[in-house]
Amino acid sequence: MTAAVLTASVLRLPLLYKLLGANALLVAGPLTAHYDFPRTSTTTEVVLFLIASFAITGWLVWIALGPIQDLEHTAARVSQGDFSARAPTSRVADRDIGRLTGTMNRLLDRVEADRARIHYLAGRGVRAREIERETVARELRESFAQTLSGIAMQLAGAQHAASDPQVSNIIAESRK
Repeated sequence: MTAAVLTASVLRLPLLYKLLGANALLVAGPLTAHYDFPRTSTTTEVVLFLIASFAITGWLVWIALGPIQDLEHTAARVSQGDFSARAPTSRVADRDIGRLTGTMNRLLDRVEADRARIHYLAGRGVRAREIERETVARELRESFAQTLSGIAMQLAGAQHAASDPQVSNIIAESRK
């Protein structure tokens, strides 16, 4: 197993195990140093141990919280309207954070699919209203044309039946 694979495997451990392992190694270090260098003062060994412990613990916590910052960054992008944003998978995320990342990405996929469906349904609604308007307009045109034709026929009949030429001329003007 290469050092990179081993490092990635260790960094994928839950934070508690990372901290316990690092502090166990840190305890072994000063104990070994105390036997290898017996002239070093205990105070110096304890101070070095505490400094190393704080540094390594801080670094491990910083590494472990990186994927959470990625999730927060993704959530911020989505809240600003970027619905294509997805949380990146992390090489150092523990199993729980990895599951959280996967869940968030599945949720965002679902939101994007729902938004596409809403957009599709809204488009269908608009198209249905357009069809309805076209149908009503066509029916009105046909009804008006039929009524107008009926009136023209009645005027033609009245013009032929009129015995007075003045009335016949008025009816002819009305037909025009």
